[in-house]
Amino acid sequence: MWLKAHGLLAAGNQGAFRLAALCLLGMSLLVTVLVLARYGLGWSSIPGAEAVMYLHALCIALGLAGTWQRDGHVRIDIFYRRWSPQGQLWLNRIGLLLLGLPYVLFLLWSCWDYVLLAWERRESSAEPGGLPWLWLLKSVLLLMPLQLLAAALWLGWKGPESKA
Repeated sequence: MWLKAHGLLAAGNQGAFRLAALCLLGMSLLVTVLVLARYGLGWSSIPGAEAVMYLHALCIALGLAGTWQRDGHVRIDIFYRRWSPQGQLWLNRIGLLLLGLPYVLFLLWSCWDYVLLAWERRESSAEPGGLPWLWLLKSVLLLMPLQLLAAALWLGWKGPESKA
């Protein structure tokens, strides 16, 4: 049961990671179109600019856990690289327990009311003509720590030798 759930968590994070890659591609294309329209045609778009911000936020939020799960995060490894794989695994597990888990729990705790309020109000852009889905974007603030928790479980269980 645990292994099946564990595999589903890892697969979910990898799916979100691929979605983040699509958001990055979409953001790049949209920025290109907006720049050409602005300087070539003298036309600008508030919804277009907000869509770039939405895509940027999604790219970061959805890509964090997948990057961590692939062991692609930045690490200052003055000592770490000299350690055996077993030593690295234990250091990662201690780091997850002492730093990762409290961070994830703090994110969930601190963002919960913020996201609920945005849902209650169906919060939208303050800009005239802006995008109406800010409440949905803020929901990612709860999804992101859950993904990070899944990545932490993946790394703590599998170890650095088996990247997704």
